[in-house]
Amino acid sequence: MGYEQEQENDPISVLRLDDIDVYLRSVTYEEKIMRMADRFVQRVKWLPSSHRFEIYKESVHFFQDLRKAEVARQSEHIEEIHVYGEKLIDARGTGL
Repeated sequence: MGYEQEQENDPISVLRLDDIDVYLRSVTYEEKIMRMADRFVQRVKWLPSSHRFEIYKESVHFFQDLRKAEVARQSEHIEEIHVYGEKLIDARGTGL
């Protein structure tokens, strides 16, 4: 009894067992091929977030250095104002 004779007996399905076997083989082969590519895509997708603590730490250091530089600049400016004020007091002879 071949496949042609099975068709005459009103088959329940048009799928044969070897069709399912061929389908499974092709699907598993495609999965095997695509697995490394999918892993690479997943890693690349999360790359910006994978080092987020290092990025955060570098940004904190950057802003701390920026703050220190600004505080130093302001301190120098305050000292210049203080020296200028002392000169004015001495020049006018008012003294405090």
